[in-house]
Amino acid sequence: METIKGILRQYWLHLGALAVLICAGLRYWRLGNYLEINRLRLMIFAFAGFVAVVASDEFSDWTGHYGFTRAQWFATPSCHVRIVGAMTLVYSTVALFSQ
Repeated sequence: METIKGILRQYWLHLGALAVLICAGLRYWRLGNYLEINRLRLMIFAFAGFVAVVASDEFSDWTGHYGFTRAQWFATPSCHVRIVGAMTLVYSTVALFSQ
C-alpha cells in the first residue's frame, strides 16, 4: 500500500494530465470529422500540453536558446513549462467540449 501511495504522491500530476488528455481525445473522437482543422489544432495543442506537463525538463531544454554568445544557454524553468503546459491542456480540452 505504501508503494502505491508513493507512486501517486510522485506522479499525481502526470495521472491528472493523462485523464484530461483522455477526456480531450474522447471528445475529439465523438465529434467526428477528424480532419476539420480547428478540432485537429485543438487536439494537437492538447497533446503538446500533455507532453509539456509530463516531460517538462526535456521540453524546457528543447525550447532553450543561446544568449549573446554561444557560451550562454538559457532555458525556461521546468516549473513554468509545466504550468503553461497544464493551462494549454485544460484550455484545449474545454474548447473541444464547447464545440
